[in-house]
Amino acid sequence: MARHRPEGRIAEHFRRLDCYRTARVVFAEPAPLLAQLRINVLVDGKRLLMPAAGLKRGFYLLEPYVIPFPKLPVAVTLKGAAVHGRRIAVGALARLRVGLLACGA
Repeated sequence: MARHRPEGRIAEHFRRLDCYRTARVVFAEPAPLLAQLRINVLVDGKRLLMPAAGLKRGFYLLEPYVIPFPKLPVAVTLKGAAVHGRRIAVGALARLRVGLLACGA
């Protein structure tokens, strides 16, 4: 019997939530456990907001349908977000309407 990885179960659980379905921007921390969720956010046409390492560089905003599908697993990492995302200053966060926040705790 195949065992499902917890990352996939978590990501699919989020997809069933009303708050996920209606969110246009999802904030997700770069925890490895949330990697599949971050990929799903982009695949589902939502914007992904991620903190930069140590928050010293602010945040990264990744846009859906811009990153080629094969590059998504790398793009949703800290290093990948720096390459594929747009840096957002802390002060600019007020203009983003984050519909859902996901953290590993």
